[in-house]
Amino acid sequence: ETLKTTALANCRLLYGSDRFKFYDILQSMDEEENTFCIALVCSREGESKILRMAVDDCPIKAIRSMVVRLQKDCFPVLMNVGAGLQSGGQLGYSNELTGKFELAEPMRFFKPDGAVDDTQTL
Repeated sequence: ETLKTTALANCRLLYGSDRFKFYDILQSMDEEENTFCIALVCSREGESKILRMAVDDCPIKAIRSMVVRLQKDCFPVLMNVGAGLQSGGQLGYSNELTGKFELAEPMRFFKPDGAVDDTQTL
């Protein structure tokens, strides 16, 4: 459960969070091949899209590899932005050629007046 919580928290920062957008982690398996597939899925207004997948012979290894990738993708956002800035919408996407998460230009951040941990401006 901790890996799922970590994955979804990182996902909301990278892909945005609004009241009609929901994320979940799905697990499927092929018994004959003893292979597990973990998928990060975004659903919005009746439609779903698979955002990321990880495959392994162990479901824990599969979810862990997805979580590690999400954490690595969040790191530059956290280091470049810092506390107190608010974001809106999706911050970037995975490059089809490199597989690396790239931040969208321009960055969708703004700094409201007040303390960095004041949530009343959200």
